[in-house]
Amino acid sequence: MSLTPDPQPTLTQPWAPSASFSPELYCCGNVPEVEIISLLGEQLPRYTLRADTVFGYEHDDWLHTPLVPPEASACLTPQQIEETLKYFLLCSERAGRITKTYRDLDAVTNLLDEKERDLELAARIGQSLLKQNRSLAERNELLEEQLELAKEEIAQLRHEVSMRDDLLHLYTSTTEDSEPATATATPLRRNESSLALQQYVHYDALQQKLRGLEEENQNLRLEVRAGWGSVCVCVGGVVSRGRGLPGIDS
Repeated sequence: MSLTPDPQPTLTQPWAPSASFSPELYCCGNVPEVEIISLLGEQLPRYTLRADTVFGYEHDDWLHTPLVPPEASACLTPQQIEETLKYFLLCSERAGRITKTYRDLDAVTNLLDEKERDLELAARIGQSLLKQNRSLAERNELLEEQLELAKEEIAQLRHEVSMRDDLLHLYTSTTEDSEPATATATPLRRNESSLALQQYVHYDALQQKLRGLEEENQNLRLEVRAGWGSVCVCVGGVVSRGRGLPGIDS
């Protein structure tokens, strides 16, 4: 591109400088061509930024999050959560009818704002339900472990009771065998008094041991009954907790 001077003015048309005339450009003949083009084409922008897209700004066109306070879903009961989810389903149908019927931009904007709130509340409800489900699952596992331990303890108590019953029957049979002999025995002589005394002491010790075993056997039976009661309570708790878990059929 070469720079040529304007044609000489004629008498019929007086010469006047054009709007793009720049005396500095005509005087300097060694200015690069690219710089000349940039100087001629550089202009001030004819627009202004509406918002600072990096740092943001306060304006009604933007949604201020969070729309729902964090503690909104913590105080909801299961019945309220169920009805809220039903309301969300009805709102989805209403939103489809409104967008098909109306062309109002403000109405659509308000609807989007409302849907944003519903979506955020649904997300918080889902988080609370997941947390509750996790705690119920952990509680269920703990109850199952306690149930297994109770079953093992009951089996051990049954084994001990059966052993005590066998020992009790053994002592009972020995005492029944010794009672007829003592009932028909003749009076003891003096030289046999020491032996009889030892037998009497042994018999008395056996009687005391027998009574102690009977009492211990009775206590073990009571413990077994109490253990069965606690097992029934644990089983009832596990069943009730399992029915309360979402996704578990009763």
